[in-house]
Amino acid sequence: MTDYAVLRKYLEELGCPYRENEPMCEHTSFKIGGPADLYLAPASSAVLASVLAACTKWEIPTLILGNGSN
Repeated sequence: MTDYAVLRKYLEELGCPYRENEPMCEHTSFKIGGPADLYLAPASSAVLASVLAACTKWEIPTLILGNGSN
């Protein structure tokens, strides 16, 4: 399992709120999905790009979920 401590600290520095163990069923149209280790909804594309770059650097796996309806 990945250590998310460095990412949580970075998200706090960016002012990007996140949730741990967020049930994905609350974000999909079919109301299915288990918990995400970390769930965030960046407020801007700049924040998203910064977080994705950090995840790549720290080898943290990511999944971008659109509207959760496909």
